[in-house]
Amino acid sequence: MSSRSNNLSKSIYIFLFFGSLAGILYGYAVGSISLALPPMTKDFAMSSTLQGFAGSFVMLGALPAIIGSTILEKKIERKKLLVIAGIIFIISTIGGALAPSANVFLFFRFVLGLGVGVANMYSLIYIVELAPANIRGIAGSMYQLCVNVGIFISYIAGAYFTKTGNWKAIILIGAVPAAIFVIGMAMSPASPRWLIRDKQIDKAKSILRKIRSNEAEVKNEILEVQKSLSAKDAGVAVLLKYYKSKVSIVFVLAFFQVFTGINAVIFYVPIVFKNLNMHNVSIIADISVGIALVIGTFCSLFLVDRKGRRFLLMTSFLMQTFPLVLIGMFPTNGVLDVICVFVYIFAFSVGLGPVYGLYVPEAFPLHVRAAGCGIITFCQYTMNFILTAIFPSIFNAISFNTFYVFGFLSLAALVFVYYKVPETKGKSLEKAEVEAV
Repeated sequence: MSSRSNNLSKSIYIFLFFGSLAGILYGYAVGSISLALPPMTKDFAMSSTLQGFAGSFVMLGALPAIIGSTILEKKIERKKLLVIAGIIFIISTIGGALAPSANVFLFFRFVLGLGVGVANMYSLIYIVELAPANIRGIAGSMYQLCVNVGIFISYIAGAYFTKTGNWKAIILIGAVPAAIFVIGMAMSPASPRWLIRDKQIDKAKSILRKIRSNEAEVKNEILEVQKSLSAKDAGVAVLLKYYKSKVSIVFVLAFFQVFTGINAVIFYVPIVFKNLNMHNVSIIADISVGIALVIGTFCSLFLVDRKGRRFLLMTSFLMQTFPLVLIGMFPTNGVLDVICVFVYIFAFSVGLGPVYGLYVPEAFPLHVRAAGCGIITFCQYTMNFILTAIFPSIFNAISFNTFYVFGFLSLAALVFVYYKVPETKGKSLEKAEVEAV
């Protein structure tokens, strides 16, 4: 391999890493509430309803951000949107840490959701548009790895500061990776596919020459993108008219991604396990969640472009089913339940977590990608808001029987993927869009 190819390889990975840092922001934002919530509940005398809002208001704030950024995406390039999202992260994180009351904290959680909605959606679009087909799976998994690293860091910070009940410090630490992300994205290139669509061909060509192996690859990619763009006009109307099957498949995947319980487990592990007669069980469960997230996603880095998206999704749903059912069957066995939480999170992280995030932008053509991702992400965050808002109340009502529901849905998801979800491994975005229609 030539030195030029080596330099190209290094540059693309550096830029993909900067784009993936949005995952650390998102992961820390959703994970930090887990161990911050118990001391915060004590300080603010929060009811179970307010606890649900503390976890879910991030999702609620994401909804208008998704709508607004989808409308503006033709005018504002992906990179610029991500820089704006990072700045929102910094402001809202500091505001939340300094909140004097539950209502003020909820306001800043909502504002944080604005940044989350933009960052979570457009970082994945940016990554898949920047990465060549042969490493796109790794790139998508890199984002999910960063999400899980963010969650793990939040658990470590939470375990340290929860001893003194200093929930403000747990929240405030999230401003550090946000600042690094803003600087990194400011140094990164624009999405070449967005530039081509905006008819800035020379600028797109200049960027592709820095992140592709040779001139032929650059020319072929530009031609493929231009051919894709010439097919139809962009927009939601075109998406719903010509790509109903894609929207349906990805929507059902989003449903199963949410309602097999991942955010409920991540947000509320301390609450779920607080009554078990085991010293520091909630902290142990949280740390096991963080470790499983990182290990599982690290494994997916080596599997997603070898085994494919379908294989990892089916493996993930199958592996999730058993620990969820066991938690429902043996709800007071502290050691077994912590092990089951670890296995469940590992199963999610090796397949459903990274593959879902990668599959959504892969499923839609460039001319409707933002619209498609916007609709699906909006639906996903709406479902996440509903589940995280009502989970404490549901758990109070039916206790650990909740995990039977999650287990049944995991099994149903396995059947759905087997019969309905097409493979996109190793194909250019333009080829994948044609074959999956």
